[in-house]
Parts: sequence; structure tokens; C-alpha cells
Amino acid sequence: MEKLPTITPCTQEIDMAKNKKTTAQLIDEAEALIARLMESEGVTDDDLDAALEKLSEDIKGKADSWAYVIRAAKSEVEFYKKEIASLTARKRARERLIERAKFAGLSLLETHEAASGETQIKTERATVYLSERDSLEIADVQGFAHSNRHREFIVYEPKIDRRTVKELIQNGEEIPGAILAKSRSVTFR
Repeated sequence: MEKLPTITPCTQEIDMAKNKKTTAQLIDEAEALIARLMESEGVTDDDLDAALEKLSEDIKGKADSWAYVIRAAKSEVEFYKKEIASLTARKRARERLIERAKFAGLSLLETHEAASGETQIKTERATVYLSERDSLEIADVQGFAHSNRHREFIVYEPKIDRRTVKELIQNGEEIPGAILAKSRSVTFR
């Protein structure tokens, strides 16, 4: 099993360790400074300029820290994806082994039945026996579903084509229950 990737602290992270302000605190500070600016009708003094500059530096540092956190988390996500792929492959291999063992056991018991007439074997670790079950086989699933589409055993679940709905609304059509909502996101590179 691979080790989790280690990321060495960058200079900005070490600098941010000195600045212990949370994102919420920085937002509160920014809102307070904006209120001061509005009260002074945009006129600044040396104190306000210094506070704005300090806030700007703090925000840049915090954004840099968040970028570091995102890079580290993305690295972990990639590691976990590889682990999942590896475990999935191992799981599939075991499932194939189980199927091969069951097929071999079926062949063995059918041979045993032909030779002795017995359909069951008891061993130290298990009881192995033949059993018959009914299983439904449908050769052409789509054709079957189409030809029986009005029958109660054919169930259709509604699926919304979001792209088409979005295009219709963008072209001016009103669709009850659907609206275009604006959202903003942030990108860290």
C-alpha cells in the first residue's frame, strides 16, 4: 500500500501560522472597514489606509493558505483514487475467484451426482449441495421493455435533461419550477 503523500510546509504557510486570524474574522474586519469607508464617504486617513493595507495583506496570506490546503487535499484525493482503483481491482479478482470456485464446485458435484446419485457432500469445513432455482432470463432487454412498455412491471423513472431545460430558459421560454440561478465560485491555481 502506498504512503500518503507528504507536503512540506511552504513559506506562506509558516507566515500564516503567525497570523492566526480566521477567514470569518477577516471578513468581519473587511465589513467593518467598508462601513468606515462608507461613513467617511470614501475619504481615507492614514489609519484607514494602513488598516486597509494590513487587511489586504492578511487576506492574500489567508487565500494563499487556502490554496495550499486545496493543493494538499487534491493530492490526497488522487492518492485515494489510486487506492480505490487498486482495492477495486483486488475485489474484482476475488469475485472472479469465487465464481470460478463455484463453477468448479458445480461441475464436481454434477460429476459426483452422476457417479453416486448423491447431490450433497459433507466435509470438515462445509456442506456442499446442488440446488435448482428459477432465474429470469431476458435476451433483449430493450426490446422486451419496449414491447411491454404499458405493463405494470415496466417502471420508468423520470430523468430531467438539465442541459435542454437550461437552453430553453436561456432562449426565453418559461418552464414552471425551473429558473436560472447565478452563482459564483473561486478558482485556486
